[in-house]
Amino acid sequence: MEIINSINKFYYELSIQELKLMSQNEQYNKMSHNTMLYLNIISCKENCTVSMLAEILNITKSAVTIKVNELVAKGYLKKIQSETDKRIYYIKLSDSMQNIFDDYDNFIYRTFDKIKNMYNEEQINNFCEIMNFISEKASEEN
Repeated sequence: MEIINSINKFYYELSIQELKLMSQNEQYNKMSHNTMLYLNIISCKENCTVSMLAEILNITKSAVTIKVNELVAKGYLKKIQSETDKRIYYIKLSDSMQNIFDDYDNFIYRTFDKIKNMYNEEQINNFCEIMNFISEKASEEN
């Protein structure tokens, strides 16, 4: 089926770009795949907490706490205390890790700039609608 091949090719190309970025950065190239997945999730979730991660991943808070503390110790993440509820700590990428992610995002932004020049607004909106549908269905599977 053409759509599955297209999605697989898209994922493949993104994976290659991420691996290239990893090999160019000393901090990033020492990471496990599991660590990269945690960082990707945290980078996408605003006001991410240990509880939120545990719920998303369907694992215990203690398991997430151990992993988060490991990533904080390595300098990949930072914890920021909530201003409104001092019991809550938000998890964010460290500044150096955010810079690495920004470099990766620049590749995506350049690609999307090309898309904007090749397709009209309706086509882009249809594409976004399809991608959102796929994301929602993937989320429902969990």
